[in-house]
Amino acid sequence: FTEESILAALARWLTGASFENNEKEVNEGKKEDAHFDIDFFMQTIGNDKKLYDDLISFVKDDFPQKIILMKELSEKNDIESLKNILHSMKGAALSMKFNRLGELLKKGEDNVEKGVSVENTMKDIEKELTVIIGILEKEKIDI
Repeated sequence: FTEESILAALARWLTGASFENNEKEVNEGKKEDAHFDIDFFMQTIGNDKKLYDDLISFVKDDFPQKIILMKELSEKNDIESLKNILHSMKGAALSMKFNRLGELLKKGEDNVEKGVSVENTMKDIEKELTVIIGILEKEKIDI
């Protein structure tokens, strides 16, 4: 799978998903401080197990590589490329309901825009991704 195909699939599902619950019930189930709000995410993608597996494989394969790239870009002071990666990862993380990771990526993006060091934030991002991958490896989806 390519990043573009995964993100395109996610966009199709997020914009076209039909919910059994009404929007108010779905929003009330949102856990803002969760590492991974699997219940809300599964509702968002229409409980599609194959799409879930594809997206999670993408995260486990792609996100660690992007963290390595972010470190390299930071060392090279390539601010524009670093900001772009943080922004794209933030969108993907928040769409997949990795709420803490999304907030950390937003903080990194904000720091880059302000010219503030992102070294500590990148360490926090890496730690959170490790937590999420651990959760994903243990999580069982019964649909």
